[in-house]
Amino acid sequence: MRFGGRVRVQSGALLLAATLIGGVAFAAPSDELTMCVENELTYTSADHVPAVCLPPRSESVGYPWRGRLEHGKRLIESDHVRLVPSEAARGYLYGTEELVTLLHAVAGRVAESFPGFRMSVGELSKPEGGWIGGHNSHRNGRDADVGLYVVNQHGEPGLGERFVAINGAGDGRAWPYEQWRFHDAANWTLLRELSQATEAPVQHVFVSLGLQSRLINEARRQGESDEVIERARRMMRQPEAGSPHDNHFHVRIFCAPGDRPRCVDRGPFWSWYLASIGLPTEWGVDMAENSDLPALP
Repeated sequence: MRFGGRVRVQSGALLLAATLIGGVAFAAPSDELTMCVENELTYTSADHVPAVCLPPRSESVGYPWRGRLEHGKRLIESDHVRLVPSEAARGYLYGTEELVTLLHAVAGRVAESFPGFRMSVGELSKPEGGWIGGHNSHRNGRDADVGLYVVNQHGEPGLGERFVAINGAGDGRAWPYEQWRFHDAANWTLLRELSQATEAPVQHVFVSLGLQSRLINEARRQGESDEVIERARRMMRQPEAGSPHDNHFHVRIFCAPGDRPRCVDRGPFWSWYLASIGLPTEWGVDMAENSDLPALP
């Protein structure tokens, strides 16, 4: 829902809501609340209790490689998410609400299985989207660079200053001396959770062929079902040009339904995704990769 003016809602939906206005926290009034345009201060009762002001909802416009972002949401650090210093230096940490929610949720699920591990995140998009040097996409808030889960010789999680490149044997080195090892189980858990996530449907995970093989082998070692493995396998790809993505995962989500038709998806469209939005599943991966998602019924 977007807020171009004031909308009244029953207090039960926001009973515990509070907001910071002018540096002071105001609890929600007990009767009704008025949700208002960002930075606009209104009053809801005779005793002048300030209203809860909600910012406009994020919106992805256009394609990931030719588009923009409106009201982007900033990714912030948490117990399970960290910003890689060398990657976060430019401040391109904004995405759609769906992407930011996905990253936090998946990071939390990985940490449940691997305590002490934190998702290392690099660049997303500019606050307003648009071109970013060094990226062919990342223009409309639906792309995020996520570091590989690595450990040192003592099995301790890697929380370095930059992404670490890993070869097909699972080994990497961060200049000048640090030796790192690809953590197959943690990285497979990340990929599996991305492929099954309900917070936002993932279209692609760009990663090198060597690491793809390691991930699929780990999935088989763990006894994952053929269906789960096939879904993850289809989502992964190594870019045909540019970086092979051997030091991070590039995660891309589909458009949020509320962002269409201004937000545009281009194939492939996975059968499980088509089913979730009410389109024929037989189109599946056979839909041409250079085609856009047709109009929804």
